[in-house]
Amino acid sequence: MIEVRQVSRQFGNRPVVSDISFTVKEKETLVLLGSSGSGKTTTLKMLNRLIEPDSGEILIGGKNVLHQPLEQLRRSIGYVIQQTGLFPHYTVAENIAIVPHLLKWSKEAIKQRVKHLLETLGLPPAQFAARYPHELSGGQQQRVGLARALAANPPILLMDEPFGALDPVIRHNIRQEFLNLEELKDKTIVMVTHDVTEAVLLANQICLLSEGKILQTGTARELLLQPVNTLGKEFFDQNRFQLERMVYTLADIFPRLTFTPTPDTHVPVFDSELTLWEILNKDQYDKTGIIGIRQQSQLYYVPVTQLLSFMPEADLLNSRK
Repeated sequence: MIEVRQVSRQFGNRPVVSDISFTVKEKETLVLLGSSGSGKTTTLKMLNRLIEPDSGEILIGGKNVLHQPLEQLRRSIGYVIQQTGLFPHYTVAENIAIVPHLLKWSKEAIKQRVKHLLETLGLPPAQFAARYPHELSGGQQQRVGLARALAANPPILLMDEPFGALDPVIRHNIRQEFLNLEELKDKTIVMVTHDVTEAVLLANQICLLSEGKILQTGTARELLLQPVNTLGKEFFDQNRFQLERMVYTLADIFPRLTFTPTPDTHVPVFDSELTLWEILNKDQYDKTGIIGIRQQSQLYYVPVTQLLSFMPEADLLNSRK
């Protein structure tokens, strides 16, 4: 769907993006991850020509973006930014309807689309459609910004630090909503963030950038457990314990578990391909403190305390590579 081929960009004499290449498959989420000044936002903006590359090619659907009419290109790409960019003198409904109106949708089609998106994003239309941006919380504004980007149902969504301005609790809640949102499951998404937890949680692929160059592209599991260099490894070290819980599965640690007899009461049962993070955030444990693990059509039972006390060790994966 999106191909970036040997793209470079500099401002004045300062290289900002240097000879980068990556591919985003259809319906995949790729996160551009890096610290401030790594070139991730410049890279994102080159995808919809808010900034144009000095060299290289960017193809969307096999077509060079520089050869497409700018208006046509941008109408096929939703764009979400950290500050939402909502028009202060437009109501919530009017903000969401901007692109469908430009595309000359009928009034009824626009009304139904706005209603559907507000309901989908947990903003009841009767309560929120007529409000103005200043009457919304930060989390509500971000939902409206996402609804506006989705309004014309574009196949591609670009997101620049979309949750960065939110406080930690609201940020956590909206990330969870983002993961579960059916409206996004058919979209090809490129997201910028400096938050490693966000990247690991949301991405199919992560492109790790430093000083305008790609250090490594791969799954969260690959970047955490098979870093290609010291710089790539060190980027995740501060949060490594938590992050590795997000990529290790029950099957990974299965050989290290000590099992208990079949309990007398019902306990929750999970597939062995779920990650430790997914299991420990389920909050479905009864007073026995035991869960069942389904592994190769067999059921095994283990105390939750073993999962809580597990210390990730990279050599656990050697037998599965």
